[in-house]
Amino acid sequence: MEQSQDWLKRVGRLVQPSQLIAAGLMSGALVFAFIAVIVRGGALAARTGMLTLLAAFFAVVTAVASTVAIPIIDGAARRKIPLEASEATEWMAATAELAQAFQMRTILSFALIEGAAFFNLVVVLIDGSILSLGIAAALVALMAIRFPTRLKFVSWLERQVQAAKEERTVAR
Repeated sequence: MEQSQDWLKRVGRLVQPSQLIAAGLMSGALVFAFIAVIVRGGALAARTGMLTLLAAFFAVVTAVASTVAIPIIDGAARRKIPLEASEATEWMAATAELAQAFQMRTILSFALIEGAAFFNLVVVLIDGSILSLGIAAALVALMAIRFPTRLKFVSWLERQVQAAKEERTVAR
């Protein structure tokens, strides 16, 4: 796949909405964490009540679900890849369409993780559980690791093109 400077600039613009959404979801959890700690007056304890355990379980389930759902979105995106695209215009059109799938996978993954982070932060408010605060911090760190970048998008796009070629070869 050719990666001209113009194409890379356009890709950067295509990834920006995903970056803004991801940053918004991450900052929402961070702001709520700050509020939860302030409202509790900093009084946190190593409590492991039923609510804390439920929130921890929910965090694990959503982290796994966010990872499992991504290949489903990727598979749908691969079916739209024009493998015989010869014109730069065709590649840019395909890239723009694939950017929507990349954005969808980012939103789905981050929303699931953010939901678990918020649940754990609610437990911080209710029980003052430092464990739940730590879990919420770990979930925000997971979002930071998965933060969409131009390089990650280009790498993802190349993997999807390669996987689409392999799938179509096997299908023949």
